[in-house]
Amino acid sequence: MDTNDGADQELVEKGQSAGASEKSPPAQTNGTMAEPWWKQKIADRVAVWSVLIGLIGVVGVIAAVTGTGISLSGGTGQPTPTKPAPPEKPSLKITDKVTFVIGNNDGDTIGNLTIGVFGDILKVTRKNFISLAKGEVEGEAIGYGYKSSRFSNDEDYFITAGVFEGIEKGKAIYDAGEYGNYYFSGNFKTFVSEDLTEYNKEDLTSCCLRKGYVAMLKNSRTEGDAEQAAFDSRFVIYKEDITWDEDDLKPNLIFGKVMGDEESVKEILKKLEEPDLRARSIEEIKENVENEYIEKPGLLLPIN
Repeated sequence: MDTNDGADQELVEKGQSAGASEKSPPAQTNGTMAEPWWKQKIADRVAVWSVLIGLIGVVGVIAAVTGTGISLSGGTGQPTPTKPAPPEKPSLKITDKVTFVIGNNDGDTIGNLTIGVFGDILKVTRKNFISLAKGEVEGEAIGYGYKSSRFSNDEDYFITAGVFEGIEKGKAIYDAGEYGNYYFSGNFKTFVSEDLTEYNKEDLTSCCLRKGYVAMLKNSRTEGDAEQAAFDSRFVIYKEDITWDEDDLKPNLIFGKVMGDEESVKEILKKLEEPDLRARSIEEIKENVENEYIEKPGLLLPIN
């Protein structure tokens, strides 16, 4: 026989043997059946898909937290729509805070009074109040101010503060010519007037004639040609909620509130009822306060 033919025959026999081994059942090893090859491949693929599904889950969580949409084709899509936030309760922004140190004629200090100002609503009133607290306007001393000003408890339902005496009596920082130092709640000739657009929009008179709220007191002796109210240094702090129709209080400009929780406000208002009190000093003036609000109260309903 030709040696080449013998080699070819041997290769054919080996190939047939190899093909047969692929189709034949797996051999036993040490008495146990070896794992079929196809089961191993399935197990490998299941492991890969488990990892991929886990990664997709992690990406989904990140997208939910950050509010970013994920595109399967790559990159980020449009932000995932979120439910609108519930409407916030009406609030009043505190733009500035002034702290008075209150004492009596005997030199005793009875406590501190901090007033938060609604400066975004009444800008002229804000400037007047802060300037009088500083005793200066735009860096120049004016010779008078709230330091040493008097508190009066002559009225039943409010305390009058910022009372000047002598030649400073009834002064604001604005010059109203022959009328004195006033500003007005509406246009009155060429004198300074308060823009009441935001004030009327907020309708503070209907909700904030309440205990602890603060208002500039209308000067009863000076008003404009069309009955515009005039204001000077004096302001009132309400001792109780005004639940009845009080026409005399409506022209007053509600511009702030005594700061503190309910108990501390109640405590300082009680102390302010003592006689012969003055602002011994101005302890602190914080201007342009950021991110401080108080909840706006609802409408005051009359008591039947």
